[in-house]
Amino acid sequence: MRLTLLLALAALFAGCTHYIEPLGGSSAKLRLVSLPGNTTEIRELENPRCIGNGGALVAKLGLSVKDGANQGRSLQMPLHDPLPRAATSELSVRANQPIAMLFKAGSGRGPKVADWSYPACNKAFALTPKEGELYEAQFEQLQNDCQLNVFRISREKDGSYIRRLASNAQPVKARCN
Repeated sequence: MRLTLLLALAALFAGCTHYIEPLGGSSAKLRLVSLPGNTTEIRELENPRCIGNGGALVAKLGLSVKDGANQGRSLQMPLHDPLPRAATSELSVRANQPIAMLFKAGSGRGPKVADWSYPACNKAFALTPKEGELYEAQFEQLQNDCQLNVFRISREKDGSYIRRLASNAQPVKARCN
């Protein structure tokens, strides 16, 4: 009884500021990626159908970020391309329940040979992960915009892995009232 109460209180207080991974039950893995590595804050949305006030902080990533929340965290997922650890995070998420996240990236300098900068931008997605599956949410800032793709990482018959767009993920664009 005491342990349950302590866990409930810890979840209540921690839920206000940081994402809490599932402690038991069915789960999936999710890799978060921010390209080209500008400071990016990722927050869990309280409502998977709309963007409201920022929810729990899931991760803070970026090449200039030091000791960001869940920054560089690894669960040994496959297809971890040669990405800077500072721009990635791997987490467990509850399976068969919708989860939604908002990527908020700050502006930053463009490539060294370019005379433009990356704009600050926000993108959100909702996903209902399936038990034991692997996913990757890849956020990329471009010259005039940003894009967010959610992939399912699957194993092929030859043992290799491949990314395919996740059919159980969708963009979240509506604002909550």
